[in-house]
Amino acid sequence: MIPAPSKRPFNFPTPAEALGFFCHPTLSPFTRPFVHNGTLCAANGYAAIRLDRFNGDAGALEDAPFAFLQRFYTLPWDRFEEDGREWRDIDLSRGTIYRGDLLPLWIPDGKGHAFTQDKLVLTAGGPLVPLALLQLLARLPRPELRMCSTYFASPLLVRFKGGEAIVAPRFPDPVRAKVEIAFHLFKPKSGPLLPGGLI
Repeated sequence: MIPAPSKRPFNFPTPAEALGFFCHPTLSPFTRPFVHNGTLCAANGYAAIRLDRFNGDAGALEDAPFAFLQRFYTLPWDRFEEDGREWRDIDLSRGTIYRGDLLPLWIPDGKGHAFTQDKLVLTAGGPLVPLALLQLLARLPRPELRMCSTYFASPLLVRFKGGEAIVAPRFPDPVRAKVEIAFHLFKPKSGPLLPGGLI
């Protein structure tokens, strides 16, 4: 079952059930959340999340299998410790993120379900992120996005009270692929280094 989209915020501590929203409908081993060393984790091939503080029983979840951990920990979790980049508060843009309809993260495609590519948003000077995923991330408690250094190629780092998430740069350069951008969320400040001012 695919959870229905909503704009109702998750309480803090984040309920363990919230991780079900970040799972893949059919792709093993990403169809359910796991626990690893006391941390709850989930992924779907496009985004990954881990909760250090949560509401629920970690004992109710299975230990993460090697196939899951092997891919989960190839993501750049260590970048959360780096200094020097600006973080932006998602709550300041909730009106923009929820201005239109609530969008589903998964679309039936004849083979099962595909990750949505509707309404791609250029986010934090980095990757294109479907608006549906931004609507989900905005539900996390006190979420913030880290400004990126490379258009379309940087992963998007998201920190929130009690956990962290990473969104992979899975969508192409929109100029070459002729992809329409719905809007920009958190534009980089002007600067001398690159067009668009990535500083």
